[in-house]
Parts: sequence; structure tokens; C-alpha cells
Amino acid sequence: MKGFDILRGAVLTSLASIFLLNTAQANNALKMTLTATKVMKDAEG
Repeated sequence: MKGFDILRGAVLTSLASIFLLNTAQANNALKMTLTATKVMKDAEG
């Protein structure tokens, strides 16, 4: 059972890190989109 607990902990840690990385990536993409929109509005006057 101890090996199963270690495996379960590793899987949960992996899932948590993937979730956090995806959240950070989505936040970065949103910032880039907002910046691009702002640049386009500034260029249009």
C-alpha cells in the first residue's frame, strides 16, 4: 500500500502542476490578446 500512496501522490502532484501551468498559459494568452487589441486601437487612432 505504501507504493500505491507514493504513486497516488505523484499523480496528484502532476495533475496539480499541469492545471497551474495551463492557468498561467491562459492568463498570458489573455494579456497578449488585450495588448494586441490595444495596439490595434492605437494604430487606428
